Amino acid sequence: MRRVLEEADRSIEFQQHTTTALATFPILPALDDRDIRVALERNRLSTPGSLVFAETNAAFAGLGNGLCVNWRDRRSCAEELAGMKPEATLFLSFDNSSFSATFQTLSTPYTPFDPSLAFSIIDVELGWDSLPVYEVARAKFWARIQEIIMDVASKGETIDRVVIVGDFGRDEEFWEVVKGALEGKCREGETVVQIDLRKVSGTTAARGAAEVAGRAEYSRRETERITKKYLGRTREDMGEDEELSEL
Repeated sequence: MRRVLEEADRSIEFQQHTTTALATFPILPALDDRDIRVALERNRLSTPGSLVFAETNAAFAGLGNGLCVNWRDRRSCAEELAGMKPEATLFLSFDNSSFSATFQTLSTPYTPFDPSLAFSIIDVELGWDSLPVYEVARAKFWARIQEIIMDVASKGETIDRVVIVGDFGRDEEFWEVVKGALEGKCREGETVVQIDLRKVSGTTAARGAAEVAGRAEYSRRETERITKKYLGRTREDMGEDEELSEL
């Protein structure tokens, strides 16, 4: 965990003109908000809303799911979000240092991660860098990943959506394992094969976090603008009342 935060801290240092950041992390039992707060404050960064945004929620947004179209109109956006139906979603992340699988039901990226309604497994020994070269060991590696996917996917009766992220999410061997693990889990008439591999990317979560953070920043500025405008009118009204009282 400390290594992850140190790497995040170093990457932030290069962003000289960045003032706002939304931290995204996989579901980690040892994740401490205080460590993240220190890393952000050290680099003079503010964060919109929650200090930490679940990587699953960010990836959901990164693919354009659960986002209102007319987001600059608060009332219209709120109505649109309220009408979105919950989706049983399986998130799979495969990068150089770990593999994780998370089952989560959410309708929008703003749906909070509820441990009682979600399930997640992360294994730091199943990253791409740990993939064995020899056939037998390699087969055991993929079998373990398939076992985790099946275990996590079993938490839901069906899977409405599969979201795959990570730098190696498009690997052919990994893809075959995913298809095998999810056979029969998708809704009738749908198969995991229908997932568009062109949308599988290691930057999906980052793109989603940036989108959510941008909308939150716009909302914050609009709130400040409206508040200042209201306060200005209030002061003018008070000034007129004082002038009338003097008469």
